Amino acid sequence: MKKVRYPKKVRDLAQMEARAVELQLYDPVNIHGLLQTPEHAQALFRMRRPRYPKEEVERGVAARMARKTVFDRDAAPELSFVRTSGHSGGAWEGPT
Repeated sequence: MKKVRYPKKVRDLAQMEARAVELQLYDPVNIHGLLQTPEHAQALFRMRRPRYPKEEVERGVAARMARKTVFDRDAAPELSFVRTSGHSGGAWEGPT
């Protein structure tokens, strides 16, 4: 997989998540990246316009899933989130 350098604000967020002792998430529309399954993340990346190339979708999904290692720490952060009923309809599907 091609190694890329993320924008500074993304790198800063990843560093904060890595040190976090508590994460509180609220988004009435989207499922936060830390809560997404690979299939859900892939569907979101595939919906983008202009369309991402397949390699970019795969890289984005892999990067999003790699963020979940924050929960593998010995002192994993506490996680609080709000999920509205609008999220219960399953993964969003874009054009294939």
